[in-house]
Amino acid sequence: MMTGLFTTNCFDNKSDPYFVLHEQEERNWIYIHFQGYPYLIIGLPGLFLTSLLSIALSLSIFQKQNRLRKRRRFGNKFYILLLNRTIGDLFACLTSLMISIYTIMFPGNINTKIMQLLNVCLIGCFWSTMITYVSISLLKLFGVAYPLKYRQKVSRKTCIRIVQINWVIILLMILLSYLIYLIVYIPSLSKWTGCRAETCLQFFVYQPRNFLISNTYLFTISCTLIAVIFIHHQNIKVELISTTKTISFKNSKISPSTNENISNKWNQLTNSLKNKQQSARRLPLAPLISGLFTFTIFHAPYALFAIYLTPIFTDLCFYLINYRLVQRYLGIVRCCVLLRICLDAILAFGTDKELSKIIKNFVGIVKGEGEEEGGFDSSSRSRINTINSFVANINERKNIKNKEENKNKF
Repeated sequence: MMTGLFTTNCFDNKSDPYFVLHEQEERNWIYIHFQGYPYLIIGLPGLFLTSLLSIALSLSIFQKQNRLRKRRRFGNKFYILLLNRTIGDLFACLTSLMISIYTIMFPGNINTKIMQLLNVCLIGCFWSTMITYVSISLLKLFGVAYPLKYRQKVSRKTCIRIVQINWVIILLMILLSYLIYLIVYIPSLSKWTGCRAETCLQFFVYQPRNFLISNTYLFTISCTLIAVIFIHHQNIKVELISTTKTISFKNSKISPSTNENISNKWNQLTNSLKNKQQSARRLPLAPLISGLFTFTIFHAPYALFAIYLTPIFTDLCFYLINYRLVQRYLGIVRCCVLLRICLDAILAFGTDKELSKIIKNFVGIVKGEGEEEGGFDSSSRSRINTINSFVANINERKNIKNKEENKNKF
């Protein structure tokens, strides 16, 4: 049976004029109040925050791509993946604003076909985030499990290839969805192919998409949890090794009987650099936990609703018969993902001091401070030079003392 939207056999009285008019009015009201205004309220701050974050990440990558960044929580290659996620979030905010502007400007004449095509682009932008989280969790898990192979095989080129594959997959998914929609929407193509909304759209668009969303969500959480556990144990080993090396170094190089004043100064300087040395040696745990938290909380409704729409719980006509109810839930679910976009940008500036410093320098809030190669500022570099001078002084005194002892023996 032909409807105002597509060819389907799920309805018996769809051609009734009163039914069509009443359904169109209710559908427009749902589009405006569950997608139009909420997308506008969340999309505007999300667009602003993701724009700032993309600028900060771009400046960080291009300014420091050839430097050692020991104080960073993420390496340069992970900044590339985070930039990919941020660009996807930026496009998602732009698409949501397009949907909100369209529904608010044309409240009485909203075309459902245009809304579905715009929502396909919005879902494609969400996929950029999903693929980025999967890539980061897998790379971190591989790096913790096989650190030597990780340094050899994972590089900036690897992350750039992941980004390229990511957008190729997204474009193919969007184009395939548009192709299926056109076959179903155009009566001649639908009659020629025999495609209906409850068959082609379900088998080639909705069911594969829901399956991938739910399984990707569970797979990402599992990989990230395993990586966090490995990193936690690795950090404990690093603390034990660093403590053992510090004790043995002090016993061999410095003794209170040699020079008590130098020993005290040595202890003060090493204690002042203890936190920086630990942060340089430790594997990044806080960014993984924060990313896992936002992804787990705000993508949970998205994944659960995708699981509910699978054939296990619904039939082929469920989406069409309950179209207005499904659009209500989808509006709420996508608003949760847009909230995650805003929160991720805020957490990125809050947990990464370098990104916040770059964006402050960019907008002119604070003056930039010179930073030397290797990721250390001038004060840290002077402290390290002072420690090295103390060590050289101690070694020189010990050599003089040993020469005097050898002369006395002869």
